[in-house]
Amino acid sequence: KENPKTAPALARMARYSDRMILVKASPAVTTLKAIKEMTARLCDATGGNVTVFVDYLQKVAVYPERPRDENDKVTIIVEGLKDIAMTLDIPVWSIVAADREGLK
Repeated sequence: KENPKTAPALARMARYSDRMILVKASPAVTTLKAIKEMTARLCDATGGNVTVFVDYLQKVAVYPERPRDENDKVTIIVEGLKDIAMTLDIPVWSIVAADREGLK
């Protein structure tokens, strides 16, 4: 049975589901460089019709930089994602865990 509360959202998603690419990343190897390279390839393939969502920002690997603490790591990642957005002229969204418990 179709839920009347979720049906409109699912119908909208169905319109672009053939173009939605979900990538299971690894916090050990998914670096800003890897995200940028993959996004650039997608931009080339789609004519730039790309939006990137990062869930969770803190799970992005920071390499070779050595952040001093969690705040420094978040700053490095945010600046890197902003660079991707500006360089490729695309929107980039990120979800941030408010605390360590949110990362579990």
